[in-house]
Amino acid sequence: MPLLEPNYYGWWIGKQTAKGTPNLTPTYRPIMVAGDFNIARDDGDENYSDLTKYGARTDWVNSLLGNAEPGCEATPAELAYLLWLFHGGETVTAEASVVGPPVVPAMSRHRFTPSTTLGHPFTSFLRVGSSVIRRHQFNDCYITRLAIESSSANKATRVTPRILSLDPAAIYAADPAASLPTDRPFLFTDASQVGGAAAATIDGSITIDGVTFRGITQFNVTIDDAWEPIYGDAATPFDFVQGQPVVNVASTVFFNTDGHARFNSLVYGTPTPATGAKPIRSAVAANGSFKATLRQRDSASAHSGRELVIDVPAVKWNVPDAPGPNPDGGVTELALAGTMRPPTGGAQPYTIDVKTAAAVAAFTV
Repeated sequence: MPLLEPNYYGWWIGKQTAKGTPNLTPTYRPIMVAGDFNIARDDGDENYSDLTKYGARTDWVNSLLGNAEPGCEATPAELAYLLWLFHGGETVTAEASVVGPPVVPAMSRHRFTPSTTLGHPFTSFLRVGSSVIRRHQFNDCYITRLAIESSSANKATRVTPRILSLDPAAIYAADPAASLPTDRPFLFTDASQVGGAAAATIDGSITIDGVTFRGITQFNVTIDDAWEPIYGDAATPFDFVQGQPVVNVASTVFFNTDGHARFNSLVYGTPTPATGAKPIRSAVAANGSFKATLRQRDSASAHSGRELVIDVPAVKWNVPDAPGPNPDGGVTELALAGTMRPPTGGAQPYTIDVKTAAAVAAFTV
C-alpha cells in the first residue's frame, strides 16, 4: 500500500464575500515552504460511578478550531494579497514607467497601514500527497498575525501568517485551478547597493536608527493584531476579541563600527560615550527606527519594478548583550530586538509598500 507523499502539496486562497460563504474558486496559490494546517479539537469528559471498578464517563467536544502558520516565499502579488487579507484594505497607486537610465517598468503600488478592524474572511484549500491524497478546505479563515523575515542564510524573503479557521477541514474533491506565481520572491540581496548611474532608483537598503547597515544578517517584522476566538453555544468560535496589538522588530548586525555605535547609543545614550561614561539609569534612550527597502533586479542589475518597503519610524529597542570573548575568534554579532512605539506628528505606526506588476490592480476577490 502506498503512503501519503508529503513533498506533493499545494495551498490555494481566496477572499470570501462574507463570513459563512466559502470561496470555491480561490484566486492565489502562494509558494508554501513551511508549516501546515491543523485541526485543533479539545475534548472534555466527566466520570461517574456505574458500580464497576473503572466507572463510566460522559464525553464531549469542547472546541474545534483550524489553525495554521504557513511559511511562504514573499512573491510580490501573493505578499500583497496576504497583507490585504490581513489589513482588510489597501491604497493602490499606479506608477508609470521610467525611461531612465535606468529603465523602470510601470508598477502598481499597494500600501498597507494599521487597521482597526478584523481583516477579510477567506477560504483555504490544502492538498497533500499524490497517490494517497489529503484534501481539506478551511472556511472562514482570518489572519491574526503576520511576519515578514529575510536573512543571508535563506535569501528568499518569507511571509508567515497566523491563520485561524472558524469552519475547518471540510473534505473537497478537486484542486482549484489557480497556478503558482511566475514572479520570483523578494530576496535578502535585493536590499544591497550596486551603485552606478541613478543608484537611488536601483539600490535597496536596510537602515536602523537612520544608519544604513551593510553588515546585517537578518531582519524580522511581526505585526500581531492579537485577535483571539471566543466561544458561545457551539464547539466552534462565533467571533473574535482583540487583545493588545503589538509590532515587533528584530535584526542581527555585525559588531563593527556601526554596530558598536548602536550599542553605545542604547546603553549610554550616545554613539561615542566619553571616558568614565556610565549606562543610562533613568530615562531610556530616544526611540530608534527601522526601514527595509528591497528592490528586485535581474542578472544585469536592471530594476524589475518589484519593491518591498517596510517602514517602522519609531522603535523602542531593548538593550542587547554585548559580544563576549571567544578564544576561537570568529564573527561577532549584535542581536537587536524592539517594539513599535506610536510615532509623533500623526505619522503611521508602520507602512508597508509592495510594488507589483502593473496588471495587479486593487484586490477585490
